[in-house]
Parts: sequence; C-alpha cells; structure tokens
Amino acid sequence: MARWSRQAAALPEDAMTAAVDFHFDPMCPFAYATSVWLRDVRAQSGIEVNWRFFSLEEINRAEGKKHPWERPWSYGWSLMRIGALLRRRDMAALDAWYGLIGAELHVR
Repeated sequence: MARWSRQAAALPEDAMTAAVDFHFDPMCPFAYATSVWLRDVRAQSGIEVNWRFFSLEEINRAEGKKHPWERPWSYGWSLMRIGALLRRRDMAALDAWYGLIGAELHVR
C-alpha cells in the first residue's frame, strides 16, 4: 500500500488540512473497505474526514415498497439513526462507531 507524506505530496508543513466528505451506508461492505483505506490515508496525511450517510436501501427501493423510515424496522436505516445521533454529539464518536460496527458486520 502506498504511503502518503507531506514530502511526497510536496505540501508545506503549514498547509491547510484537506477535508473529505465520505458518504457511506453502514450495511455496505464496499463502503466499509473504503473507509478502512481512508482512515489509513488520514493517519498518514492528516486529512479531515466528514462522515455522511447514503442509503442504498432507499436508492434501490422497489416501486410501491415503503421507504426505509416508514417501516417499523430497517437494518441500514436503523443503523443510520444511531449514527446520526452520534454525529450530532461528536463526529469522532460517529467515526469510532462506524469503525466498530463496520468490522462486526463485514469482517467478523
């Protein structure tokens, strides 16, 4: 895996930190795998990650089927509700939570 550094990226030491908006669905294993990579990039380069939600369940909803928020239980939407509560309190709490539940759902 490539390693990022300020020297390799030719950034001055006092350069502004870049921010990345990362849209994810907690139920998506591909989003989780990408978030693992993004966390590695963040650790090496100091970028800021803004975690944003994206519902694959809503995007792929069949015509006539209820929206996720209209049903009593919806796996992905229910996880996003938990994540939204955490994000309102602290983006770092959402980050840690997504790392933990992502590993549980998609690795273990």
